[in-house]
Amino acid sequence: MIDLAESVLRCMQASRRLVVVLSGPCVCEKSVQKLECGLCVYLHGTCGTPLITVRWRRMLRSPCCRELAELRRCAICVHWHGDQSKHPTSRFWKRLRLALPARPLALGPRLIDSTSSHSDLAAVAMRRTHTRAHLHTGGGQRARGCEVCVRDGKQVNNRGNGKIQNTHC
Repeated sequence: MIDLAESVLRCMQASRRLVVVLSGPCVCEKSVQKLECGLCVYLHGTCGTPLITVRWRRMLRSPCCRELAELRRCAICVHWHGDQSKHPTSRFWKRLRLALPARPLALGPRLIDSTSSHSDLAAVAMRRTHTRAHLHTGGGQRARGCEVCVRDGKQVNNRGNGKIQNTHC
């Protein structure tokens, strides 16, 4: 049992975000609730891991322990409204996507459906449109006077080695 708890703690420390689902049975079990809430608050305080709580409607207004109150204070809350929240375009899923931190740009343009945020999707769409525009104008290099190239302040050099120099178009 201790090995399992330690491995769960290591996984939580390595994660970029923690999503805690608070439901009726979880809130009623005081020992489990205190352990999970206390652990999440501890990780948020020490590692800075963003916390997101998913709550079933507004059922958690009942009196609770100190750990649950602390979790409510430091986490982003997203409410599940039953059947209304099941559709992928519902308000719940939109708010959950907004609550999730943006994926680091160093990971590249891959899209992972459940972890890509709205800003990632917009950036990838802009990059694709920009690349297609340059391919249609004759080459994969950045064009002089292109809005995106000017805004980025970068240009592919003309030597053909693929290096980017920091000069404006």
